[in-house]
Amino acid sequence: MATFIMMTRLAHGALKEPEGLEKLERQVADRIGTECPEVEWTGSYATLGPYDYLDIFEAPDIESATKVATIIRTFGHAHTETWAATEWKRFKEIAGSLLPLKKADPNFCLLRHRRRLRADSLWRRRGDEKGANLAQTRGRRGEVHART
Repeated sequence: MATFIMMTRLAHGALKEPEGLEKLERQVADRIGTECPEVEWTGSYATLGPYDYLDIFEAPDIESATKVATIIRTFGHAHTETWAATEWKRFKEIAGSLLPLKKADPNFCLLRHRRRLRADSLWRRRGDEKGANLAQTRGRRGEVHART
């Protein structure tokens, strides 16, 4: 199953007292258990910062994760963001299976050329003196060349 991280921010004034939090938590858990029995809750954390809670759960697919986020939003008290997550060990396996992009590779040169074209078009649009100065590049030996 895929792992998802959901960040939740409660609306101002959503809860007046701590007892309300426990009641809301039970209602949400019951509804998720009924609507999404395939979802497994891994952990819940209260956080400091722009979000109030961080929940980690496993779901078989994106549709199930979307259901969970929608259920929480239907209670009308929260804003959520849900992110798919990959375990670090698995991420390293995925990254290690990629072929390295070498400088001699034509795709590398094409990507570099596209970035340069995009930057040049931005400088030309500026049309000011500062933009003209930015449209210069240094060669391998330090000499300055104007980009055309």
